[in-house]
Amino acid sequence: MSDEATTKTGKVWLYVVGLLAGMPLLYVLSVGPVLKVAAKLPEPATSIVLSVYWPLDWLRIHGPAWFQSGFDAYMALWGFHFH
Repeated sequence: MSDEATTKTGKVWLYVVGLLAGMPLLYVLSVGPVLKVAAKLPEPATSIVLSVYWPLDWLRIHGPAWFQSGFDAYMALWGFHFH
């Protein structure tokens, strides 16, 4: 196997790992802007958006305290406050 093929394979794995690590991060970080837009939409659309992000709400309620405090602080940046 040539060095060029090995280098290409290594780059592909780097992209795959980056994508797999980045997608959950993008999912979590997208909740603020998406909910900000959804707040201006009619009720059926808002319900659909909320159903996409229900795992984060569940994790906020039932997950570790560090997640709840971090998530609440992030959502406060977008104008959402939980009690």
